[in-house]
Amino acid sequence: QNEMASAQHDTLYIMQVDTVFIPEPKPELTLDDSLELFKEELQNALAPTFSYWYMMIDNMFENQPNLPKEVHLETSKFYIDKGISVSQGIIKEKINTMGLSKTVKPCYEKAAQEVIDYYLRDYRKLKKKLEKELEAEKQ
Repeated sequence: QNEMASAQHDTLYIMQVDTVFIPEPKPELTLDDSLELFKEELQNALAPTFSYWYMMIDNMFENQPNLPKEVHLETSKFYIDKGISVSQGIIKEKINTMGLSKTVKPCYEKAAQEVIDYYLRDYRKLKKKLEKELEAEKQ
């Protein structure tokens, strides 16, 4: 009986050695690389928002061409402000989920602002054009 009990507790060791492949270390992303990727991702994320508000502006110009330029300016600004507001919400959420350090976070916020500026360039051209036309009308 005693022999039987000790036989059950014998431990059998099996040694098996396989070939181990050590993967090449991936190159570390620099902050600049990381910011570029972030900006690209953000442009894609914000595109639908700005497309929508620009479409609203285009529709306003097409459907109400006789609207005073002041109203066009005011309404365009309203639509663009809506776009910016929605975008900032998207940006804030993205940045907060990234768990960035306090030193790096401002870099991402600056990059996000560059993306918004990229989308605002058409609006700024339109605004300048309307302001010039308003000036011309007043003279």
